[in-house]
Amino acid sequence: MLIKFAIKDFIDDRQLKNLSQHTISGYQRTLSEFHQFCVENSVVDTGDVTHSLVKRYFLYCQAERGNNAVTLNHKLINIRAFFNYAEAELELYNEKNNPIRKMSRFKTDVKIDVFTDYHIRQMLLYYPAKSPI
Repeated sequence: MLIKFAIKDFIDDRQLKNLSQHTISGYQRTLSEFHQFCVENSVVDTGDVTHSLVKRYFLYCQAERGNNAVTLNHKLINIRAFFNYAEAELELYNEKNNPIRKMSRFKTDVKIDVFTDYHIRQMLLYYPAKSPI
């Protein structure tokens, strides 16, 4: 099956399941970009999509499109949903040859902003000290 027809079938299924337009738009953006990447790499059939191609797509997103780990994880979720649908509903893949099966989430840096001494003083001064009763 051609990738563009599989994507169309997937989007139709998501609309039938009454997902929000925001979610469907996210699927469309990600899968359209993925499809374009596949075409540029001379891959138009779902049977020709490999794990290596999917990895190269994410490397492209990171290097050429400047996507950070959070954006890559959103794209991974969308593409994983598509390939899992192609496996379960369209029966184009099985557990062993699903190209997204072994992809793991991208590591995100967690930055926790802490209060400075100045901020703590400001908070403490905001509430007047209560006198003992």
